[in-house]
Amino acid sequence: MIELKINNPNALPKMHKDLEDAFQEGIKQGMQAIGMHLVNVIKKDIKKKSPNSTRGKRRGKNVWVSPAGESPNNDTGGLTSSMMYELMGNNDEVLVGTTLNYGRYLEEGTSKMAQRPYIKKNALEQEDRMAEILTESIQKQIERMGRG
Repeated sequence: MIELKINNPNALPKMHKDLEDAFQEGIKQGMQAIGMHLVNVIKKDIKKKSPNSTRGKRRGKNVWVSPAGESPNNDTGGLTSSMMYELMGNNDEVLVGTTLNYGRYLEEGTSKMAQRPYIKKNALEQEDRMAEILTESIQKQIERMGRG
């Protein structure tokens, strides 16, 4: 719970500005934390081999192939190591993805390959946790404002 007490009504304009700044900083830090959280969840999901995976060949090499609709398997580690996030807009949006072209093909599928979603699936599963992270971040900044 956050308690704000106004001792000096003349200070309201400054207090309003400070509160707005704290809120914006809370959003920025929250979105950064959400980006890091989601990247870590996605990496963990990809590294976890599906029990329904089958052996296959890709470019002459033996690989484990994940079933359609499940997250891709971690063959070389390239996809997991390329996962990143970036703040967008006024720091109120976070873009999570990979720098590798084939990441999009895995996520969305192609005319010859079924989807192996790993970004959207994990984002949907983490919606509640992401809301908690953002709320906690905003509360933390507002509490700091009250102490400062």
